Amino acid sequence: MKPKSAASRIRHMLMSTTLLGMFAVSAAPAFADVVKIGLLAPLTGPAAADGQEFQRGVQMAIDEANAAGGVAGDTFELVVGDVKDQSAGNVTSAVERLLGDPGVHFMLTGYASLTNFEIDNMAEAEMPYMLAATSQQTRDIIAPSPDKYMCCWSLTPSFDAYNTDVTLFVEKLAADGKITLPTKKVAIISSDNAYSKTISEGMKKTFKEKGWTITVDEIVPFGEVTDWRSILAKVRENVPDVVINTDYLPGNSASFLNQFLEQPTKSLVFLQYA
Repeated sequence: MKPKSAASRIRHMLMSTTLLGMFAVSAAPAFADVVKIGLLAPLTGPAAADGQEFQRGVQMAIDEANAAGGVAGDTFELVVGDVKDQSAGNVTSAVERLLGDPGVHFMLTGYASLTNFEIDNMAEAEMPYMLAATSQQTRDIIAPSPDKYMCCWSLTPSFDAYNTDVTLFVEKLAADGKITLPTKKVAIISSDNAYSKTISEGMKKTFKEKGWTITVDEIVPFGEVTDWRSILAKVRENVPDVVINTDYLPGNSASFLNQFLEQPTKSLVFLQYA
């Protein structure tokens, strides 16, 4: 397959994005081309549960499109780059491998790196790229020079509501008589990554503005956490009305909740992602 221009890549992107919803199916019986779709996903490592779901979802969409005859005469093939633990080195390696495949004309991800830095790689290569990762990081990269990033599009709206709406929701529950807030105290635990910290910092700001006291403010290293008991001991020393954990790894959320339930406090628990 001969290399295609940026304009041609964009045309293929516009066709391929229909994989994310309803397909505009071509009636032509012959397939003009096989378009490779590159997926960045953490297939191994602590976020593998999410990455494997990314892969299954895209493959299902591709299978459905191909079974219906393709799009504009093209069929699709999935090529996956494993970003593993989402470190800069592993993400860069996966990005370079997919960019080096001349058959890949469009790339996407649920999330790949912790900061979305790969957007710059895509812009340099003029590779159409769609991502559902943290919108704040995407905005910070693209907003200063949007013309430089015509290749790249976010699938997610602003994450700003994470910063404010938990506080509003909890206070509405109290106003409706669903819960009581005798102390207006909150414990906030986060993970040392851009996604989790951006949200926890926004939450802390909103809770403080609403007159809440933050009794616990802890950050754990990014990655697998098997023992939350030392942090939970601090939570139990000054029982809060609300306990929040913004760590997004499913295994970490499960172990956190299980260990919280060993000696539960009378608190509303919010696990932000997983």
